[in-house]
This record gives sequence, structure tokens and C-alpha cells, in this order.
Amino acid sequence: MDDLLEQHLDSINQALEQGDRSQLAKLAGLPGASYARNVSLERLAARARRRPPRRPAPAYVPVNAPPQPSPKSATHANRGMELEEMLRLLHRRYREQGACYVQKTNPRVVRGKDGRVIFADEAEPDYHGLLRSTSQQVAVLFEAKQTSEARWHILSQLHEHQARAFDLWEDMGGYAFVLLMLGDRIHLVTWGDWGMGNGMARLYHELAAIKAAGGRPTRGTASLSAEWLEENAVVVGHRAVSVDWLQALEF
Repeated sequence: MDDLLEQHLDSINQALEQGDRSQLAKLAGLPGASYARNVSLERLAARARRRPPRRPAPAYVPVNAPPQPSPKSATHANRGMELEEMLRLLHRRYREQGACYVQKTNPRVVRGKDGRVIFADEAEPDYHGLLRSTSQQVAVLFEAKQTSEARWHILSQLHEHQARAFDLWEDMGGYAFVLLMLGDRIHLVTWGDWGMGNGMARLYHELAAIKAAGGRPTRGTASLSAEWLEENAVVVGHRAVSVDWLQALEF
């Protein structure tokens, strides 16, 4: 066992002994104790033990290392590929464990008159699947988004037809969410209000109504910041370490 993992487990045991719900929630990747008020301390501790500790980035970079491209120079084609590969491996593990079955949506493409390849239809959200649950059937629909910016702009990066699909999915009894990699953290942002913070749906539709009326939203309200995510989302992974969104959905 390495030192970082041992320190992580010691922190969990200490918080459990002291009955520190806030610290256990933090170690489990939840925004705060209020999100875990109905969860026992033992269950919080078990969830925290399944969550790997965040490892610091290596400080040493060789002098003769090849130059790395700026994150802002990423093209639309390769943006999000890192998160997509993490999810591909994760979903294969989920399937092997019998925990859930997730499929990636493959939009139909055609070649336009000018020779460019374009989507033939409006692209549905990225993933859909069924979760194994002892109490109910759980169907999920979600998008995976990755940005190198400090904020995630909702209207420009989540399309209207995808929002409609989320609305219909939840109206039918399913659960919709967005997995958002902002910086080094991967967050699960619910679409509706699941009691895990403010869902994204209300904010999205408010902004869409302002835009449709020809108005402009108040500065800073049209995008999700790290602070907003800290209060309203659940951390389910870290860049280049791991991601596990299923642990945030306790049905």
C-alpha cells in the first residue's frame, strides 16, 4: 500500500470515529454533508474507500521533453476523446461486473454535396443504458463533455434537441445527466433535481427563454463554473486517474 492510499484510509477511519459527516462526504467526493444527510456514516465511509485518492501531478518535467500543444488548440474532432476513452474502459468493466449495460450512441453520417461529412440527423445524447437495481429498473441517458476552459457554456455546448431528449427521458421515469470534465475533475451534473443539488434543466431552460426573447443573461450566469459545480454536482473521477459515475447513483 502506498503512502497516499494509506493516508486516505487513515483519514476515513478518523472521520468515522469522530462522526464527522462533512469530512466523510468530502472524502467520498460529495459536495457537502447536506448531500449525504440521509446516508449512514458507515455507508459514506465505504463509498470513500472505493474512491481513489487524488494524486498530485508530477513536478518534474525533463528539459528536453517535446513541446506539448496548448489545450486551447484542441480541435473539435479530438475534444473529449480523453474522457470518451476513460468511459469506454469503465463501461466495459461495468458490463463484466454485471452492474449495468451502457451503449454509446453512434450518429448516422452522410457526405454532403460539397464532400464534407455531416450528421444525417440531430445527434442524440452520447450514452444510454440500464442499471441493475434491487428496487427498480433504472434507465439512464447522459452526455459526456470535456472542456479546457475555466467555465462550461451551457447553451453553446448542449444542443436544444439534446435538452429535449433529457426532458422526455425524465418525463418517462428515466434519469438524465451530464458527465463534465472541467480542469482535472470529472463531475456528474443531474438534469432534474434528484436531491443532489440544483439540476441543470431549470438553468438551461431559463437561459434558452432569455435567448429566445432576444435578451442577454446576466454576466456569469450562462456558464457553469468550478464553484457552481462544487455546490451542485458530484465529483466522480479525475483526469488520467479514474472515473466511476455509478457510485454516485444509489437507487
